[in-house]
Amino acid sequence: MDSIAYRLVLIVLYLFFVLLFLALRKKSFSLPVVFLLSLALALVRSGQFIAYAILGIPTYPIEISHISYFLTCAILLSGIPQLQYVGGFYSFLSGLGYFVGAMLSPSSMMAGLGTFEFALAILSHSQLFFFGLMLLFGVTLTESGIPIFALYGQDNVGFYVEGDGIVLRDCHFANADRFSGNLTNLTYAGTVVETRGDDIRIEDSILEKGRNVLRSFSCHGFVVEN
Repeated sequence: MDSIAYRLVLIVLYLFFVLLFLALRKKSFSLPVVFLLSLALALVRSGQFIAYAILGIPTYPIEISHISYFLTCAILLSGIPQLQYVGGFYSFLSGLGYFVGAMLSPSSMMAGLGTFEFALAILSHSQLFFFGLMLLFGVTLTESGIPIFALYGQDNVGFYVEGDGIVLRDCHFANADRFSGNLTNLTYAGTVVETRGDDIRIEDSILEKGRNVLRSFSCHGFVVEN
């Protein structure tokens, strides 16, 4: 492969992983996808280094990218949130460094590599770039490795009612465009309806798609009836 084709392949592959990052970021299933990809990469690279050792080829996992193959998988497997950005930094640095090096000096990046090693290097470093994006900006780990979501919209009330003797009848209130069981869709959605006043009534109405559906403050004679 000549240097121009090499650069084009890298640009297309890195662009693909950027688009994949944009499609998966903050999704409830993004963490398992990243973990499975990192596990597959770690296993392939482990097999490669084991094969080198059996064949007596003096190649050892001492480069930053080599360490990142296993570090990313180990951090995702452990689910320790304090290490998330360490793995993301190493992965992003390795992937970006390889891309910059290939753009500036493609011949040095291709030198001495067979077809399999060359293809694996391209795929591995583009994946590391993707892992870095996901760990830095796309997923969040809890102690159990389960993604969580930020409560940015805790006080973003959808509909606020203030006054005495107000009646809301046959209404449909929603504080988010969609929910579908995905809590990240409620990131910026707070309480659906909040009331303040006496003798307020909500009758024959639907309240949905919010972190809380109803809050009432200092209300006497408040009634919800369906």
